[in-house]
Amino acid sequence: MWADQSIPPRLRYDVALLYLQQAEWDLDTAIEAYREDERWEKEHPLEANAKAKRGKKPAETPKTVGMRRFVGLSI
Repeated sequence: MWADQSIPPRLRYDVALLYLQQAEWDLDTAIEAYREDERWEKEHPLEANAKAKRGKKPAETPKTVGMRRFVGLSI
């Protein structure tokens, strides 16, 4: 799941937990959602960076990483 190492090791558990909770504990759905988010960020780097800069918290918090799929980056 963490092939690209984009999430710092100290946050990986929290991000995985967030994706699992949002997927109602379905591992395959959680992994698919994570991969879709990562693919979107690679395809839209300027949009992803702009969204990360708008918030007061850095983009690498578990909240912002998981929110990009389920509620947008509106923190």
